Amino acid sequence: MLTTLLMAASMLQSEFNIDQDESYVLAERFARCSALYETFAIISESGGAPANAEELRGVGRGARVAAVFFANLAGVNDTRADEFIDNLFALEINRQAALAERQELDEAQAQSCVELQPLQVEVISAMRRGAYSSPK
Repeated sequence: MLTTLLMAASMLQSEFNIDQDESYVLAERFARCSALYETFAIISESGGAPANAEELRGVGRGARVAAVFFANLAGVNDTRADEFIDNLFALEINRQAALAERQELDEAQAQSCVELQPLQVEVISAMRRGAYSSPK
C-alpha cells in the first residue's frame, strides 16, 4: 500500500506547489509529529486508554506518510526516505521520552503538529485520489 501511495505522490508533485527546501522542512516536521503522536499513544495506553492510544497511533501513521511524501518531494529517493524518516522518528522519540521523564511537554511541538493536521489530511487525500484514480 505504501508503495502505491508513493507512486501516487510522485504524480501529485505539481498539486503541492512547495519547493525542495520547504518540502525537506515539512518532512522533518511530520516525522517529529509522528513520534510525538506515538509518545502520546504510549502515555494513553499506560493510563488505561487503549482506544485513544490507537487513535493517536493512526494519526501518527498519517504523519509518517506525509513525512515520506514530503521527503520524496525534497528529493530524498524512495529507498532512502524510510531511513531518513526512521532516524528523525528515533531522535524525536528519545527527546520526548526525556521530556516525559521530567514530566514536561513541548507545547510548541504539540501546537506545531496540530497546525500541520489540515496539510496532513490534504496530502493523504490527494495520495488516495492519485492511487485510486483510473489512469488517463
